Amino acid sequence: MTSLLGVTMFLTHLNNGMCYGISRVSGVSRRRAAWSSLDIDWLKEKLLSLRGIAEQVSHIYSKIVLPAHPWSAIKLLMHALYVPLYTRIIHAYGYSPIYYIDLFSGCGIDSIQVRGTQLLMPGSPVIAAALAQPQFDKIICVEKDRKYATALRERLKALVPPDKIHVINDDVNTAIDLITALLDDQPRAHYLAFIDPYGLELNWNTLAKLLSYRGDLWVLYQTREVARVRGQPSSAARMTLFFGDERWREFVSEYELLLYYCFKIQTHGRPSVRRNFVIPIAIKGRGFSYHLIFAARETAGGSPWVSVICEYKSRIEKYTPRYVKYAIDIALGRVQALSEFLEPYTAQKKITDFLEITSEDTITGNPMP
Repeated sequence: MTSLLGVTMFLTHLNNGMCYGISRVSGVSRRRAAWSSLDIDWLKEKLLSLRGIAEQVSHIYSKIVLPAHPWSAIKLLMHALYVPLYTRIIHAYGYSPIYYIDLFSGCGIDSIQVRGTQLLMPGSPVIAAALAQPQFDKIICVEKDRKYATALRERLKALVPPDKIHVINDDVNTAIDLITALLDDQPRAHYLAFIDPYGLELNWNTLAKLLSYRGDLWVLYQTREVARVRGQPSSAARMTLFFGDERWREFVSEYELLLYYCFKIQTHGRPSVRRNFVIPIAIKGRGFSYHLIFAARETAGGSPWVSVICEYKSRIEKYTPRYVKYAIDIALGRVQALSEFLEPYTAQKKITDFLEITSEDTITGNPMP
């Protein structure tokens, strides 16, 4: 039986000191981080870019939106930053077909309310459709709500050809077999998955099936909710379905349960598909805590793009809900920013520079296993 210490050492070793590290530190250090106008401007510009994507499709089924909290913008932002990077890299490595998979898709438009004002943001499937460079060969979405599924399908049609869209109106734990059937017998297939459950609806066996194929994943882990449910004797069966075994009983704290979930993600699958990098990004505030887990396999070129994810992790983990709301206020024009003239955040420069060289020797000279 692997101990918690063994799990910690294993994950740290496999990540080779990159930026894995689930901090036990409280929110005090995050609150002490000074708000710079540079940070606010960077976040504001990203929010405005996302709003521009939403405006392209918000007139379709205009009354159907998914209510979202301000901090939802952070996970959507991380997704938006990675989609063009992922598609450029995987296409250059010669993988085909390249799929986008979204297991809790929503309706394609999120509505964030801040002090009575609405900010429309694109849902994760719309981001994938709008920002992929080149386009995904197929966008596969699962949405249980019929109205949401219909609105999403029509919104996606405004961005990509209809034959690239497959919206499944079903429960994700049932629909997963339809998805994996598309991946079978395609040795050069690759996928990017965005998995954003509302709670503990995602069974481990469902995630494990997806992890058995080659692909990168964003998985939202409801850190505080999992720990809360763990303390309810009546929810033991739900916890076992979520973790896929009874080992969760050995772990008590939010930190321990999160670490074990990351360990399972990192060690699942045959060696040729197993993810070397599992990077949890903390998003916390008063009354809530979750982690957006990034999971990917190291490339033959050493995966220099992982350092970009690490830089964004360090930046985003400083943000508080109040900080995000302030940036939204600026994006909506209700508060004036102080430094429009400042240089953009260095990680954005880094990601741009990386994309410029990927078509040259960094990728094409080192085929991925």
